[in-house]
Amino acid sequence: MDVCRLEDFKTAFEKLDEAVDIEIGSGNKEFEEMDPLIVKALGGFALLYHELRIGAVTADVDSTVGIPDCFKRIIKKVGKELDMPEDWLNDHSKSDMASVEGKWELISWKMKHIQIYVLNTKELMIDKCGWAEKNLSGLMLTDRDDVKDLNDFLGILWKLGIKYNTVDELRIELMRFDLDINDYPNVKNYIENDLNDDGVIWS
Repeated sequence: MDVCRLEDFKTAFEKLDEAVDIEIGSGNKEFEEMDPLIVKALGGFALLYHELRIGAVTADVDSTVGIPDCFKRIIKKVGKELDMPEDWLNDHSKSDMASVEGKWELISWKMKHIQIYVLNTKELMIDKCGWAEKNLSGLMLTDRDDVKDLNDFLGILWKLGIKYNTVDELRIELMRFDLDINDYPNVKNYIENDLNDDGVIWS
């Protein structure tokens, strides 16, 4: 399957945790001497966990923490077993963001060898608004990402029940999340034009 639900990822992580047990049981010293794998996920997986993704599916789990090669081998194996993408868990988004305190929430799935954190709701909203701004400015345009992040941002507003009839009303609402829409002029203009042209009211 090309896209997965939160339940699919939970099953995959549980399988991955079991696979580490098997590796340790077979005497694989790489795993015996290793600390638990830390996953700090943003993007679609974090939106799924917080129930903020319209459609409730995503392709993969993007971790901002590097994943050891020995883990990548069994991640690929689990993906094949479950008919998921082989890189269903990856570190393509590896960055310094992982070390910033106060942005992450620990998922309470019980596993011995893996700890999963997701970006919190406030930081997700800011992150998606930032990517949407870059996409709309033409700096990061691709065949699909040009609308995906904007749709995610608008979806977060809808899911959180943020109501507005004007951009000024939206700005007041977003200030509660330490997000000033005036700092994102392309997103602001898009929403303003949408309201003016189509009469769209998020309520």
